[in-house]
Amino acid sequence: MTKGFYGAAFVTLVVAAAFVMVSFIRPEEVAVTLPIASAVARVQAADGGYVIVVETPHGRIRHKLWEDWGPADRTSLYVTPEGWVVALGGGGDDTMIAITGASAPALVAARERGRTNPDAWLYIGAVDVQDRRLRFFAPSEQAECFAMFGAGASPYRKDHQAEHFCP
Repeated sequence: MTKGFYGAAFVTLVVAAAFVMVSFIRPEEVAVTLPIASAVARVQAADGGYVIVVETPHGRIRHKLWEDWGPADRTSLYVTPEGWVVALGGGGDDTMIAITGASAPALVAARERGRTNPDAWLYIGAVDVQDRRLRFFAPSEQAECFAMFGAGASPYRKDHQAEHFCP
């Protein structure tokens, strides 16, 4: 009788441990359909930080956004007239990815960034943490804002920067 009990307890322990490991290994992800070239942006909590993956019918790009350092959970997403997707995050972190018709998405070079007008960007929403999970918030659910956490200012969307935290 006790041998069966210990066997069942061992199996239960192994299954529970496997569940916990899968929970920590599997990256948390939110997919957002973009209004450009059938593209999808995936924001992931992975590799000790946050990652953006942009996929189109012509390819994909994966780029690390920033380290997970506490309050910097929110990523505001934009689409530009140039056909770029922009991710603005905590402390002024910014990533710009060009989505062109016939080629794979690519990072926008620093020298090219000056040709976009941030006032013409379309805010499509934000990925943020709610109940310890990543979630996409439409503009009607979460107003445009990105927190600088005392890091100064970003050259982008100045009217929507919060010195420390977003409301």
